[in-house]
Amino acid sequence: MAKENYHEDIRKMSGQFGFLTLAIKKDYKKAIALSLRIRDLMPGIPIAVVCPSFLHDELSPFFDSVIIEYPNLRGFEHKLYLDKYSPFDKTFFLDADVLMIRPIGDYISDWSGSAYAVRGHLVNSGTSSFGLDRDHALRILDKSVFANIDGAGHAYFEKPACENVFNEARQIAANYSIFGAERLADEDVMGIALSKLEIHPKENNNFLGSPWAAVNNSFKIDVNTNFCSYEDAIFGKVSPAVIHFPSMGKPLTYAREMRKIFHKNGLFFYSVYYDAVKEYFTFKKWVFMKYLRKTFNF
Repeated sequence: MAKENYHEDIRKMSGQFGFLTLAIKKDYKKAIALSLRIRDLMPGIPIAVVCPSFLHDELSPFFDSVIIEYPNLRGFEHKLYLDKYSPFDKTFFLDADVLMIRPIGDYISDWSGSAYAVRGHLVNSGTSSFGLDRDHALRILDKSVFANIDGAGHAYFEKPACENVFNEARQIAANYSIFGAERLADEDVMGIALSKLEIHPKENNNFLGSPWAAVNNSFKIDVNTNFCSYEDAIFGKVSPAVIHFPSMGKPLTYAREMRKIFHKNGLFFYSVYYDAVKEYFTFKKWVFMKYLRKTFNF
């Protein structure tokens, strides 16, 4: 299949395929920026958002479907129910704090037919950023390799095949204490589920990127020209199709790019720089409190 036909073939899937994201009060503007970016790069593909009921009216002008979140779930738990939330047979999920740099139709086509697909790599040791000891997890699972999907912020899945993966993940989360991690994180839970089911992540260095991975102040991005490039600490020079901006992932740079997206669409009333500064200091406070708890058992 010629590369230029990828988007057309995906668009013809009609209601079978769509994008999905999650939004909460502190990042709903990021979700809007993501939706506008997808519409610009991949027009005609439906986009759904899961959010609290009080954000319905704020988000409905920018999404084809607004789905009210389950009120009994908190934080990362919502990502373990994406199969229940998605109105599509084939879904590409992206975190709200993700920006699409260029169309990803070629990746979607490559991953089509997968029950659950996500970029990552196999490891046999190490500790996740949320405190999961992968050696310990592998001993419990009686497996030799672990599906490391740290910082994913995305997933492609197809119904009904994906239900087995999500059911496994929900069961793991319900008994997560046996793994001894510091806190529950969806990427660790899904990593355990994928490892148990022997579903290997997709290894591709140019699909997903993050400012956290850039070295020597090499991170450059401009959504107006569909450009992003940097020197990765592990993989060398990369030009990702999708950029994940987790907490403290260059919030002011992220705000600048969001502002370009909003201005391009005539939305001049969103104060993204204020939100970026607020996020910066909130994160610094969290780091300080974590230091106090660890150092003084406080």
